[in-house]
Amino acid sequence: MKKMRKKTKTTAFLAVLLLVISVILFSCAQDKNTGSDTDNPPVDKDGDNAGDNGSDSEPGQDNNEISDELEPADYNGADFRILYRNGCSRGNWAEYDVHKIEIATEAENGDIINDSLYKRNKIVEDRFNVNIVGIPYPFSSTGEEQVAAYAKKCILGGADDFDMVVSWSTQIANIAAEGLFIDWNTIPNINTSKPWWITDAMNAFTIKGRTYLAMNDIIFSGVVGEASFIMFNKDLLASFGLESPYIMVEENKWTIDVLDSIVKECYVDTNGDGIRDMNNTYGFTSDAWGSAYAWMWAGGAHVTAKDADGLPYYDLYSERNSNLLDKVYNLFYNNVGSAIRSNKDTIKFGGENQAYLFSLGNTLFLSERVGILCTPDYRNAPFDFGIIPMPKYDENQEKYLTMINEHASVMAVPKFNGNLEMTGKIVEALAAESDKTLVPAYYEVALKTKYSRDEESVRMLDLIFDGVVYDFGLLYAIPTFDIYQTLLLAGKGGDTFASTVEKNQAKAEKKLQDILDLYDEIE
Repeated sequence: MKKMRKKTKTTAFLAVLLLVISVILFSCAQDKNTGSDTDNPPVDKDGDNAGDNGSDSEPGQDNNEISDELEPADYNGADFRILYRNGCSRGNWAEYDVHKIEIATEAENGDIINDSLYKRNKIVEDRFNVNIVGIPYPFSSTGEEQVAAYAKKCILGGADDFDMVVSWSTQIANIAAEGLFIDWNTIPNINTSKPWWITDAMNAFTIKGRTYLAMNDIIFSGVVGEASFIMFNKDLLASFGLESPYIMVEENKWTIDVLDSIVKECYVDTNGDGIRDMNNTYGFTSDAWGSAYAWMWAGGAHVTAKDADGLPYYDLYSERNSNLLDKVYNLFYNNVGSAIRSNKDTIKFGGENQAYLFSLGNTLFLSERVGILCTPDYRNAPFDFGIIPMPKYDENQEKYLTMINEHASVMAVPKFNGNLEMTGKIVEALAAESDKTLVPAYYEVALKTKYSRDEESVRMLDLIFDGVVYDFGLLYAIPTFDIYQTLLLAGKGGDTFASTVEKNQAKAEKKLQDILDLYDEIE
């Protein structure tokens, strides 16, 4: 396969997350030794509450037994071209960017993710006599915000430059509403009932029976890398003599209030200088940007819900959601043990960030996204850490909920695509091979042989992805989708929630209706 440098559910998904994380922790070990809440539950294809994200298979199950049911074909060496972003804009992800390894790689290099990706593509190429051509854009730099605009320009200009685009979900969604993509339900050879499709995402993306955006295991790194979760430092946990978070999670006691009470007891002015800086020990660290609004979905809030006809409507305000913000605000700003990076930093970060602080071994808990584990700071972490879900609002919340950040990737097929039969077959085959080649390789080599020492984290990841939720309001960046981020950045809590929603509600409802009107106009 080629990677062009110039122009020329969901349990399988859960398994991939387990494997990506285990590969990272495997690297760490080597270095040392040498959705849904009761108000808005995710629904499956039949409208029932989803508990397994679209598949009955277990994590690590051998999906070689599940056929993709594709008929043989010979495409005579044709190129199947996938336009995708050339990395993301986060500086601390630069050395191992999950968005750079979604589609294609030029050669094997000994890295298990890279080599499994190469093998996946090669199997599909040989099977159908086709070339998988990755087109990273921009061609010589990282500028992920440019991909959607470039795709739109190509489609409107009728330029046949790519067969599928993969990039930042909110930006691709905006041009999807302009009618520039093909409905996945009309593409031959696509079978979204298979375990390699992320069912809850497909449901959330579907409006009036049409689905212009898709998620499946082809883009595992660009989706799982954006999943919100909590890490904890096992060494600090032992030194403080605290109960295992694994037990609290299993006993349904892992709530924001419990986290808040633990964090209060974990501040240590290590050098006794009275300065809150990177040299001290803290109970919790986070930023108030992308990590902040993950708490909204984790606590059971949402921007939009769907009515009986499957149409989204604005549904943000409730007293519960205001109280949820207050809980997070208190954790961030009224807790001596919290180190928060925002417009009102609670410690002196010295130009560094919360992830770096945690990597130093100075913090018990960190709220982040899975992609952070791919960075050198965590591949080479000098301490053991565990993985747990985001905490619940309270013990009455049905399950632990997980937000997939809007930065995650989605896939779309441009309207100028002239060979939908080949497109559907290659996409389905690549998704199936992502389970049959990537998953077994990661699971057998990394998870079973190197990660079994922490079986609790495997169970935690089951819980994390049993509760994945997708929100149409997040996908389309409906005004106030980032209300927790906006208010927490400014150091504001629940007392400003109602007024902020009221101030922006008309704007939010108008944008939502505009999007629905655009869908109505698509021919």
